Amino acid sequence: MKNEELYKKNMSLLREKFPSLLDKIMKEKRKESELQVEEVAGSGERLLPQVITKEGRKLVLNGVYGEEERASCKIESWGKLPHSMPIFFYGFANLELMKKIYEALKEDCIMYIYEPSIEILEYYLYREDMEPLLTEWPVFIDVGEYNEIDFKNTVAGMIQVDTLASFKIEIAPNYEILFEENLSKTISLIKDAYHNYMVNWETMKRYTDVVGNNILKNMHYLFHGYGIQQLKGALNHEFPAIVVSAGPSLNKNINDLKAAVGKACIIAVDTAIKPLLNHGIKPDFFAIVDGLKPTSLMDHPQISEIPMITAVIVADGIMNLHTGKKIFYTGETEPEASMWDESMARSAHKKAAKRMLLPSGGSVANSAFSFARLLDPTEIILVGQDLALKNDRTHADGTFKEKMGRADDEVMEKTFLVDGIRGNKVKTLPDFNKYREWFEDVIKRDGMKNVIDATQGGAKIHGTRIMTLRKAIEKYCTKEFDMGKILSELPEMFDYSAKCKFLEEYTGFPESLGTVEKNADKAYRLYKKMLKIGESENDMDVEALTSLLKKIKKLNDFMNEDKGALFVQGTMEHLNFVMRMGIYQEEEDEKANVRQMAKEGMAMNLFIKSGAHTLKEQAEELLGEKKLEITKEDIHYPIDRLVWQLRERKEKAWK
Repeated sequence: MKNEELYKKNMSLLREKFPSLLDKIMKEKRKESELQVEEVAGSGERLLPQVITKEGRKLVLNGVYGEEERASCKIESWGKLPHSMPIFFYGFANLELMKKIYEALKEDCIMYIYEPSIEILEYYLYREDMEPLLTEWPVFIDVGEYNEIDFKNTVAGMIQVDTLASFKIEIAPNYEILFEENLSKTISLIKDAYHNYMVNWETMKRYTDVVGNNILKNMHYLFHGYGIQQLKGALNHEFPAIVVSAGPSLNKNINDLKAAVGKACIIAVDTAIKPLLNHGIKPDFFAIVDGLKPTSLMDHPQISEIPMITAVIVADGIMNLHTGKKIFYTGETEPEASMWDESMARSAHKKAAKRMLLPSGGSVANSAFSFARLLDPTEIILVGQDLALKNDRTHADGTFKEKMGRADDEVMEKTFLVDGIRGNKVKTLPDFNKYREWFEDVIKRDGMKNVIDATQGGAKIHGTRIMTLRKAIEKYCTKEFDMGKILSELPEMFDYSAKCKFLEEYTGFPESLGTVEKNADKAYRLYKKMLKIGESENDMDVEALTSLLKKIKKLNDFMNEDKGALFVQGTMEHLNFVMRMGIYQEEEDEKANVRQMAKEGMAMNLFIKSGAHTLKEQAEELLGEKKLEITKEDIHYPIDRLVWQLRERKEKAWK
């Protein structure tokens, strides 16, 4: 039966803990209801929720013989519940199952509860005390209609490599009948989130063997580098930006771009730079994100004349070949993140030295688009953004080959059809489709009305305005524009004080890796002692195990926080994938758990020790090859000159 006091209490808790959810409930309540929820008698004295549809169909949401029994059987079928178990509950009628899972795991689970019907949620708000769920449980709750982008992002946050194998979706009884269309869409979005995670993980594994090498060899370029944050708002909403990709259609309208030079900020992706230069078109920037791109893509005598939007993870051969301005965006990789942040902390010009991410959906075109947005243009015009195959070709001529051939059979087998820009159907690939969806999500989420797709064919990017490149240039590229002048007046992102700190961190990094190597060896030895405890035929020596675990925790904290340790582990993602997949799979026997933990700890720390040793040797070698020093040429600001003079006086006085 309805309990008004309980309802008021639950609504008050929602107001305190989930205010945005409460706002949504109030909005949903104002809509016309298509469902009624009432109580019906179950077995014994139990009352059950029954839904009556608009057509008069009646469906009970719980088991007639007891929801507790259904929940118990379900958990029994899952076996031992692993720690950090992520569960998506479709429907509040799963409440009894939720309670049992929380009783078993407490905070060691992650719950996403989605209730498609406000009427069903209200049924439970009147009858169940929600205080434990709303104040103690590790839970995210949503109701009614949802934003697809936000939904996918929330689900993506639940999916981690550690817990991938234990991720569960639980659909409440009869919800598949009541909400067939919504359920189908919801499951599809969860699959998309899962697929995107696996694509990103596969990409990470692909680059893991080169990323450490690239970071080590490229870190020194930050010393005299520039940052994308220094160009924020450079176009001042007065000029358009043109993002040039290397889709097959670029062959058709590449010459039209000549009319935009000096009247728009032209940003090319890495694969488009050679075709542009070969046609006498010098873009204002080109962007690159790939750690494995071949140097041949940049093999052009004018390449260093074009400022490069780049990162330290980019292929070191390309970074060495390009001797011009390097304008950096950042990642969250170590030691880059810590060294950059610590240098910025010392800077007197923090705005210039600030580290800035460049949002991306996985492709360099996505990154170039984000950079274009950062500049604050009037319009963003997309060119060569086919995201589809043309005549079974993936790229424009002059990119990977002078004349691009047909994609091989292995690639063609992965193609499928999507809407084309001309209302037709075109062949695309899973990666291309993911990049297209990213464009669409960003345009929709941010309400962008200024994105023009001037691509001569390919897949339709919903939310853009379609226009020929010639017409777009005639309409929007009407004023003279000189990015070269802006760049010539740009100081390097690190001032004198920041460079002093960067130099300190850079030269001390081999020693940092040496500390990682030593601590990994200590951890290996401690885990080895733990293995002996687990293999002993005597009773578990709890006191000795507790002492070991305290020491291990300190070393694990170091490995999870130290920039050198995080860097080493970042180069081992392929190993992490194999080891972390089973890290939460517990054994029934306590000693077996100890043995399992010990073996995994020994293996992981052995690899960390070996990796740290190798990287330390490489870092020492690179310090000899890539020497950095501060000279008077590094003095850009009056305060730099003052700090330089004070330091010189101090050194003379010391002597």
